[in-house]
Amino acid sequence: LLCSSAQPCAIHRFSSRDCSGRWSLFHQMVSAAVAATGRDTAQVEQVKRIFREAFKGTRGSLSFAEVSAVLKRCTPAGEPPLSQAEIRLLFDAIDTSKNGCIEHEEFVNFVTSCDVVQASPAAPAAPQLQTSALELRRVMGAADGSRVLVCVLGGTRCSCQETEELIRLVADALFTALAPAGVAFVTGGMPGVQQSFAGTSSSSSGSKHQHWHLVQKGTASGFGLGSDLEAGRDQVEKGQLIALVGDVYVTFEGGPGVAKEANIAFERGALVVPLVRTGGASSGMFDFPKGAIAPHAGVKDPAPWEVLGRKEASLAETAHAVAEIVAAFVRH
Repeated sequence: LLCSSAQPCAIHRFSSRDCSGRWSLFHQMVSAAVAATGRDTAQVEQVKRIFREAFKGTRGSLSFAEVSAVLKRCTPAGEPPLSQAEIRLLFDAIDTSKNGCIEHEEFVNFVTSCDVVQASPAAPAAPQLQTSALELRRVMGAADGSRVLVCVLGGTRCSCQETEELIRLVADALFTALAPAGVAFVTGGMPGVQQSFAGTSSSSSGSKHQHWHLVQKGTASGFGLGSDLEAGRDQVEKGQLIALVGDVYVTFEGGPGVAKEANIAFERGALVVPLVRTGGASSGMFDFPKGAIAPHAGVKDPAPWEVLGRKEASLAETAHAVAEIVAAFVRH
């Protein structure tokens, strides 16, 4: 449920409902957003206790009506309660057996998955993955450092119309600021943010740049611009390889998968540029690297970084700041 996938799941559909952080509210209820929201561990444990008590008083499973009642009890003071439609999306996402009830094991698995994603640091890449990443860089013409690889990360659906517009503006700003000879753009060939970026590229000056799409073995992006490169036997391995090949990572929205890839990239010294205003992982959720919003060693001017953190900045100003940061890094 929490990993990137080729098709949007119910969790992604719920997170795309609006930009107000309602998905964050549910994460508060099931413990994944402790670090992201500042909620203390005691409150999270209280939520878990409420669910444990609810299961004790049932057959070992919870109906939709019972889950609705429990979620109302879990809603923090001052927060609006989830609607029945929102609860239905969440219920269907956790009910992996699709039997109309949430079994205790299903709920535990869901909460445990959230905890693991939130707490686990990025593990060192296996030697074979490092070798594969180097080979991918060679194919993309970046093995000798003469070409900078700019990777675009994001969710499989754009949660806000603003994000769609910002992708277009950032793409145009990057294509204008970066010379085609020295830069190539890389995506994971996924729907949502990456497909939107590729679509903008094909209809603008981005067609002059090289575009690569890392895809799972035996699949294709179908983007119509650039070239597909097989990378990894499954989505997890592909995600690890994306996190290892790039020099720059521009992130929009995103979930735990985006945060994990950003952590791997950041820990090895890559430049990570999060579009904070788009929410999700890029705003700091899911244990996204906290140092990513601070000026990078190769981009010492703090001014564009400050723009990234300002919600009141115009979309054009934000896009210009991203291009300014990436261009400074490329020059450095």
